[in-house]
Amino acid sequence: MAQLNRKALAVRQTLQAAGIPILRPECHFSDNSLFEISGEGDMPLKYTDDGKWYYADYYEMYWGTDDLNELLQDNDLMFEWINPGVMGVYHA
Repeated sequence: MAQLNRKALAVRQTLQAAGIPILRPECHFSDNSLFEISGEGDMPLKYTDDGKWYYADYYEMYWGTDDLNELLQDNDLMFEWINPGVMGVYHA
């Protein structure tokens, strides 16, 4: 996996706090991703306490919610599907 910078680390912590399942580094699928998100049905289908909705689904919401993309873009990051069950987060 690529080295996390402060922005990527803060985004990962924000997503984890919102209940987004972040894969452990030893379970990674891409050597180039900063971190990876499980898209295997564990992503919350609810809004966070601050009214944000971080969600994506390979078959039903491929591009992810506006809140998810805004969080990533504001921190110079993007996500890309590695496979239907895993999203990689990368530098934009």
